[in-house]
Amino acid sequence: MNHLNELIVPARVLANAKADSRKRALEVLSELLSKDQPDLSQAEVMQGLVSRERLGSTAIGGGIAVPHGRAAGITQVIGALIRLNDPVNYGAEDGVPVDLMFAILVPLECTEAHAQFVSQVTLRLSDPDVCRHLREAKTSKALYACFADDEACARELRVGLHA
Repeated sequence: MNHLNELIVPARVLANAKADSRKRALEVLSELLSKDQPDLSQAEVMQGLVSRERLGSTAIGGGIAVPHGRAAGITQVIGALIRLNDPVNYGAEDGVPVDLMFAILVPLECTEAHAQFVSQVTLRLSDPDVCRHLREAKTSKALYACFADDEACARELRVGLHA
């Protein structure tokens, strides 16, 4: 799990994201991924994510998608997590609209790490308890905590119940 914690920072996590399509959801993720990367434009990120989606949907079922791509302007793997207010049709095999998305962006030269991170994120998001907590998170802070740290998640969810 430590490797996954290196992927995201609170600034790249957004609860209650608004998107009315798969394209708009990818744009939101592109904004998050590029905003703290001076050598990376939102357009480059979007192009990388869309290129991968053209090969087939990155929806893994159960309302979850793990879009991923490559970019020249980064030196390490980065990620972004969003929970959509309203699920979008994502072309998932199970037909379930997507509301949880974790995007992964890797440097162009990384090949092995790309598959490893996608696999780790997919495994984490395959846990029904993790997904339930992510969907219960009312704030971006709680969403981040629920992905990164189970104990912090429990604290944030308790705070959200009393807010």
